[in-house]
Amino acid sequence: MSIKSSISPSAKRQRRRQRPSLSPIITRLQYELAPIHPMPEGAPHPSFPPTLLQYHLLTEAQLDSMARYYHQWVNSPTVWTHSYPTAMDWNAEWLESVGQTKGMDVRIRIKKRKFGRFIGLRGCETPVEEAEERERWQRRREEMALKAGNMSYWGRRGFGQW
Repeated sequence: MSIKSSISPSAKRQRRRQRPSLSPIITRLQYELAPIHPMPEGAPHPSFPPTLLQYHLLTEAQLDSMARYYHQWVNSPTVWTHSYPTAMDWNAEWLESVGQTKGMDVRIRIKKRKFGRFIGLRGCETPVEEAEERERWQRRREEMALKAGNMSYWGRRGFGQW
């Protein structure tokens, strides 16, 4: 005994028309990205994504490597860190805490968004909630340093050595 579908042929055609076509999505993912050259000179990073699809497939290790290559690792800024049109604002300590509290997927998404903004992709702005969360994290970190009596903390911020 076979059971026939209760959906009429015209309803099937209408449902088929509502599905988005893959063609514009595939075309968009094939967009080529202009490579960024490091300051002061040099070739683009070997992992620099040639297309938008490759950008979406970047791994965390590749993102970390490119942040270092383009002088964006905030824990060790160089004279070239702020010489690019946009900075990644890549704070490894904060990103590590995000990974511990929210998971690795969220941390990779944040890193990918920061890199996307760095190379000029639209829609990669920092959400207000994330900026506020980062400020709270920084404040807690400073309060813990004060409570611990960490005098080197004050020396790094221009208060001088006694």
